[in-house]
Amino acid sequence: MDITRFQAEDFDPKAWINETLSSDVMEIGGSTNNDKSNTSPLLGISSSTTNGSVTTSDMSYQVNNMIVKLQALFTELSIFMEEEVKNAIQKIPNALFEIERMKEETVSLFLSVTHLYKRIETIEENCYQDNKYFETLKELVNLKTILSSILLTLEQSKTLTKSLQQLDLLFRDISKPTLSPNTNNNNTINNNINNNNTLNNTLIDVNEISIETLKEMTNQICNVEECVNTLEPYSEKVKNKSKPKLLNYKEKLIEQLIGNKFVNEMTNNKNNESKELIELVYKIDSMKGILKLFELYYEKTYQQLIEQQTKSQQFYNQMIYILKQEDLIYKKLFQGLSKEIQQDDLRIQVKMKLIEYCFKHLKFTFLQQDDLQQLIMIQYKSTKQFAKQLGVDLSHQLKIQKLIFDPFVNLQSSYLRKLEKEYTLKQVKPHLSMSDNIVECIDDALTHLFNECENALERCITFTYGIESQPFIKTINQVFEEFGTSVNKIVNNEMVKFLKKKNNNLQVVFGDGERQNIQNGLKLYEIVNDKERGIKQMLDELENKIKNRLLEILKDIITNQLDEYYVKIQTDQVIKQLNHFYNSLQEVQLPLLSVAIKSIDMNILSPIHEFAKNALTLYVKNVLSSIAPKPNQPTFYYSLVGDKQVEYIDDAHLPELHHSIQPSRFITQIGEYLVKLPEQLEILKNDDHVTYWLDTVCKETISLMTNNLVAPTSGQKFQIQQWNADIRYIRHLLVDVLDFQGQLDSLNTI
Repeated sequence: MDITRFQAEDFDPKAWINETLSSDVMEIGGSTNNDKSNTSPLLGISSSTTNGSVTTSDMSYQVNNMIVKLQALFTELSIFMEEEVKNAIQKIPNALFEIERMKEETVSLFLSVTHLYKRIETIEENCYQDNKYFETLKELVNLKTILSSILLTLEQSKTLTKSLQQLDLLFRDISKPTLSPNTNNNNTINNNINNNNTLNNTLIDVNEISIETLKEMTNQICNVEECVNTLEPYSEKVKNKSKPKLLNYKEKLIEQLIGNKFVNEMTNNKNNESKELIELVYKIDSMKGILKLFELYYEKTYQQLIEQQTKSQQFYNQMIYILKQEDLIYKKLFQGLSKEIQQDDLRIQVKMKLIEYCFKHLKFTFLQQDDLQQLIMIQYKSTKQFAKQLGVDLSHQLKIQKLIFDPFVNLQSSYLRKLEKEYTLKQVKPHLSMSDNIVECIDDALTHLFNECENALERCITFTYGIESQPFIKTINQVFEEFGTSVNKIVNNEMVKFLKKKNNNLQVVFGDGERQNIQNGLKLYEIVNDKERGIKQMLDELENKIKNRLLEILKDIITNQLDEYYVKIQTDQVIKQLNHFYNSLQEVQLPLLSVAIKSIDMNILSPIHEFAKNALTLYVKNVLSSIAPKPNQPTFYYSLVGDKQVEYIDDAHLPELHHSIQPSRFITQIGEYLVKLPEQLEILKNDDHVTYWLDTVCKETISLMTNNLVAPTSGQKFQIQQWNADIRYIRHLLVDVLDFQGQLDSLNTI
């Protein structure tokens, strides 16, 4: 039995069985009726047929025979494999011995080869040192190398001379001016053109120059350049004369001949001719030459259009339009160029050249606005939008980013130190004097202060990406400090006005002016001390906003997720400092606006509190001042000579007196004011503020009376009685009417 098919990797037992049985059936079915038996040549299985058909029993018989054969074959294979394994096991010790022997022989061979190599080195060294023939041979080899180099140099020099002569002839022929139709053959032409002159003053029509001529000139320039590069290290003449001449010819060919022709072909939409010119220039000066061609094309096509733009947004819009139009042209123009010229790279390079050209021919400056808000939030944002519209291929080029954003760099690094404070205060301070009502002015100014600080935060993020975050925090503190000083001055000036106001009447009165001062003081107090929108609460919110925004933007900078030009140009030291500041913001609860908090306490909250307190107690002060004794006279109670000198108020809200003496007029005036004080405090919306000011006014009243009144402890009886009547009246109002819970030890009867 042939078992070679069993060894195949793709052997399929089912397919082999079906194939074998099918072949047997075909052999049986094809035999004649006289053949009583047919033996399969493959398996040696006999099968009987009846009228050319195979019975089921015959097929079963054949299958059984096949199984028997296979089992016998499997048994033989098993026996053979066992014998082979036994033989292999018996040979293993011999194999190990052979391996060890080969290892020893390998080590011995290595030592022999090493020794031989050292002997060869010694022989070689001795040959070169002691045998002059080897030295001579060595010198001859070196001489041959030098002679070959000289021969190559001479050939290059000959080629250079010949190519330069041909270039001279070509440029001379092209530089000859053509005769006008009115000249005859006898006229002479004064042609002062020599090989080193430019072609600017010659009468050249580039359309008459054939592409074959330009190709010939290109080939000659390439030959000359190859020779110059070879000969320049050995010849000063080549370096000082031939190379400058070559560069001059290259410039003439690219800028004046091919360049002018390229501009004409591009203007006339001749793409095939333009492609040929691009290929020629690439051979002469690679990508640099191609960019020079397009610069000439841009100069003729777009220079006047760009110079007409007078505003940044107009310039950006025009640029985007030009780039879109040019991109459509480039897709057709660059198709089919040689493989050496990468089309995608060329398209990016020429568009970058177009952007450079447009910026180079601007007729206005970007940084001309005086308004910082307009400059940063409008002009700079429009610049960023323009960069975004350029697309990823262009906007991510560092060269383009430098071109677009370089005008802003100096301002970005210095505006927080020089402009932000002045600008923010300029937006806020005018609101402090926009009205005669001090409450409206301060309330409006505070609202604008916090709004402008948030705008300043956005300017910092937009303009410096948080890189200038530490100067920004310092600036915000300075803004609050200077704003607080201004508010302090305004509040103190207003307070001085009503404190120094003299009452022309003989009697102290509580009029509309005094009432307005109280309302202003209380309104200001409630504005800055509101539980939800007070100045400290708003400052806390501002500090949290600043901290969160800075953490967010600084994280992007530290993890290199910001592809912005201003971020890229920062030094490693700056990034390290930002990283340290970022970690400090995260780990430590830094009071970013500590100076602002101090300024608010000292310049806003404290003066406003004094304003409200003085407004509320001014009437009491004035009443007590009205009974102050003149110089060299005893105090009020000691000055009384009889009860007839005491003034009373008949309709006063008096308590039930246990004696016939009424309180003095000035005490009654104070009492009437205290009784009506809750009405004055109704303007306050916060009940805690009402309670606070009731208690404060009562304490201040007690303090003023203690400092201005002296109990007549050693006085006459009616003086003591009057003192007691006044004290009882005041104590009754404070305790029973106003529910004052404070100390009254300084107001005791005698």
